Amino acid sequence: MGCKIVVKNNTPACVLLTPKMYQDMVEMIEDQYLLALAEERLKHDDGITYTQEELMEKDGITYADLESIPMEYGVDFE
Repeated sequence: MGCKIVVKNNTPACVLLTPKMYQDMVEMIEDQYLLALAEERLKHDDGITYTQEELMEKDGITYADLESIPMEYGVDFE
């Protein structure tokens, strides 16, 4: 299965996973986080929508600005 439990003094101390299993779990957690975020936002939906271009124009952002932002991987859960 690709998963092993390490025991210390007859107590589980850690779990060893394959990189694939770990990545799958991280993606599942991120998906659940994004789903919860979307559901919370839908609770407060006022029916008004904007395109990405409208928001960028309103805030004075260009695609070049977006491309120059350094990217971090993963989701900040705070």
